[in-house]
Amino acid sequence: MLYKSPIQIHENVFVKMESRNPAGSHKARSARFVIERAISEGHLTPGGKRRILEKTGGNFGVGLAYEAGRHNIGVDLVIGLSFSRVKRNLCEHFGARIVGDDLLNEGKSPREVVEQYLADGQNDYYFTDQFNNPANLEAHTVETGPEIVRQIKDEVGDTDKQIILVKGAGTGASFSGIAAALRETFANVALHLVVPDGCDLQASKFVDHTIEGITVGILPPFLDLSQIDLFHSATRDMAIQG
Repeated sequence: MLYKSPIQIHENVFVKMESRNPAGSHKARSARFVIERAISEGHLTPGGKRRILEKTGGNFGVGLAYEAGRHNIGVDLVIGLSFSRVKRNLCEHFGARIVGDDLLNEGKSPREVVEQYLADGQNDYYFTDQFNNPANLEAHTVETGPEIVRQIKDEVGDTDKQIILVKGAGTGASFSGIAAALRETFANVALHLVVPDGCDLQASKFVDHTIEGITVGILPPFLDLSQIDLFHSATRDMAIQG
């Protein structure tokens, strides 16, 4: 796969456009690692009857649908009713089935719907469980992070220069993987985490917001908040304007 180099928008500011990846986000990397590990460990078989099951707001689901399609593996996704219709359509476009809407309309949470599906058809599903799957973190520890280091090292030059990583977090896997790679190469790395206005991860405070993919109501399991140097609050307008 070919991933685009960061775009230099100012002399000292680089933006990694993960939207140019296959399936439209960095989650395609996570999905590929998760599926390939599941195949190697015998949980999934290309062309087999066992299907993937996951609850997702969209991006990971799109990545799963795209990557699973390459192995002829079926995907069933439980997507909260409030999430983007565009992402739901993309998941279906790549071959996934959206399931459990009837149960969601009855008031069940996506987690409860997944638990019911697993209980009713445990042997029919492999639950990819992105918030607890180590392959999610591995994707960014061994691929995304080192890739970014290679792409910016020549531009940055002096490895003693301060590098500031500015990013949001859902599971925290990409943030932590990239941060680890930067710290292996550069002597002075600062970590800045962006959270939606009104949310406070340090206090486990979450509010409804429209910036999808970050601060999703669960403390990022792959991110050590004590390592964050600075938290930034962002409104929806700020996120759109970049």
